[in-house]
Amino acid sequence: MLMLGLASCAPESGASDERTASPSSSRESEPSQKPSSEPAPTEEPAPETEPAPVVIPECEQLVPIDVVHEKLGPAFVFTPDSGPFRDMLLGAVGPSAQEAISRAEQTSFCSWGIPQSDGLNLLMVAELPADARDAFLVELRASEFVETETAGSPTFVWEDEPGLSQRFLWYGFTGDLLVISVGASADGGVGVPALASLQAAT
Repeated sequence: MLMLGLASCAPESGASDERTASPSSSRESEPSQKPSSEPAPTEEPAPETEPAPVVIPECEQLVPIDVVHEKLGPAFVFTPDSGPFRDMLLGAVGPSAQEAISRAEQTSFCSWGIPQSDGLNLLMVAELPADARDAFLVELRASEFVETETAGSPTFVWEDEPGLSQRFLWYGFTGDLLVISVGASADGGVGVPALASLQAAT
């Protein structure tokens, strides 16, 4: 009987464990979270990328010969190394255009003609500084040139020599590029396809 009495007074093992566990000990076992004294990393600004240099295509890529024939006629051929024709173009444009060209960062000249004749179409592409381009645009809009638009780009045309021997000056702009065409075509001759090629390339 004594043993039964002792057994009935003994606490259950689960209850004993719960009472002996210290609440503070479980909190102390958790790692303490202290504020970091290190500064938060700062993001470095992205380096500025310079625009890619403008590459003006070679003449025969700028205006393929089949396009030349379509615009000017099948008798026209490409005339390489035509230094005198370049001087002829520079003499045909006015002082404002000459000033803009003199400040160009790069230029490219092309010409097509009919052998043993005076049939010519002269073409120049010039990459202008922004202020030179803007100044020349102002001059053109204050002049007798007729302004139109080709594929979203401003273009200008003027008949330089009215009469039987017609010669037209044509200017087109895309970005900082100026396209100059001198020839017998009032619509710019090869200037329009050259402008389209430059628009696609840039």
